[in-house]
Amino acid sequence: ALRRAQRVIAVSEHMAERVVELGVPRARVVAQHNGVDGETFALRDVAAARKRIGLAHDGPVIVYVGNVKLGKGVKVLVEAMAPLVKKHGRADALLCVVGSGEADAEIAARVRELGLSDNVRLCGRQLHTDVPWPVSTRVTIALTDQTVHGEVRYCESQPDLSWSVGIRLHEVN
Repeated sequence: ALRRAQRVIAVSEHMAERVVELGVPRARVVAQHNGVDGETFALRDVAAARKRIGLAHDGPVIVYVGNVKLGKGVKVLVEAMAPLVKKHGRADALLCVVGSGEADAEIAARVRELGLSDNVRLCGRQLHTDVPWPVSTRVTIALTDQTVHGEVRYCESQPDLSWSVGIRLHEVN
């Protein structure tokens, strides 16, 4: 059915490339990222956001928002915290995982196994309208995407999203 479609709309460049790999000519594939309401998701003051969600933490905060499932790279992100905290001296770093999903129990167990209970906060699913508050607490937003080859990428963005850096998480340690 895909190969016969006049146009295929994918939600990311990665997904667009996968569609092309399935035999759809690139000229018929468009990557259209999910839209975000800029007013609803406007960043708030960091101190006010941390106070609102009860986060008494002055160090760097990394925030992941999304489905908690292995294909999203959440486990790799948690595992990347171990060398950051233990090898690179960033015991003040905190990862907040906002969301829930099929891997909740596995992620919570991995946090305990790695001794990261003070450095990883599993916030659970949030109302859509409440998501801007934990996002505003951060210095860094973690956007993970596990590709078909098992590679997980990490994107770091400035609070105003004016620049970003991508690295492969398995290269962190």
